[in-house]
Amino acid sequence: MSGRVGSITTDIIADGLVFNMDPANRASTIPSTSTTICKDTINTSRTGNFESGTSFNPNYNGVYSFDGTDDYINITTLSDLPVGASTRTMGVWFRCTNTDNSERSMISYGTSSTGRIYTIYLTNTTYGTNGQLRFGGWSTDITFDTANLKDSNWHYAVIAYNGTGLLVWLDGEVVTNGTWSAGGAGGADTTPFDCSLNTAAGGTPSYFWIGRRWGRFSGDIGNSHLYNRVLSTNEVLHNYNALKGRFGL
Repeated sequence: MSGRVGSITTDIIADGLVFNMDPANRASTIPSTSTTICKDTINTSRTGNFESGTSFNPNYNGVYSFDGTDDYINITTLSDLPVGASTRTMGVWFRCTNTDNSERSMISYGTSSTGRIYTIYLTNTTYGTNGQLRFGGWSTDITFDTANLKDSNWHYAVIAYNGTGLLVWLDGEVVTNGTWSAGGAGGADTTPFDCSLNTAAGGTPSYFWIGRRWGRFSGDIGNSHLYNRVLSTNEVLHNYNALKGRFGL
């Protein structure tokens, strides 16, 4: 049976997968409330350190739990991740349990300068409706037209960069196909949206965090992953269907 606590299987698409952190996978996380680290199943030298009280929670076959104040997972060994103009797809399962008007970041990596980070988070009312899905690229951020996702329900957010724009899915369904311009749905920018990743310098990122960037995450995070290519809609839907049963969907 896949997906159970202590499983060593990974049911998501494997082609191009360069990072996979999964609290329900024994290769990633030893299922114990005393656990303080997790590992990338693709590169086991890449370790995630539990900071400031982050914990493993056996609910939902295993999740990482965050208090929304100072918890996060700090990931070491940052080489071999897509940078600069490289294509990529990042996905994360999350359940946000705090409804306040604060930004809540699920996953982020990069370097803190214009166009050099890649973040999936939930916005506040400064840049859209509270709880909408937002991409952060440092001065190239944009909010997507979703419902308030601070609803204590499980969601699967996926954002891909195809070299010129973003492709976005939520719970296996397309949100945008990469043809948007910034400022279109609560985004702060007014120039054509391309993340600035096509002109950003490459090089090794300076950080990779789960549960931190703009606002610490409050709630639970399940599987998170990164590909060095753009997934198709059918592949995103496959990943959603492969794991949704763990989260009661």
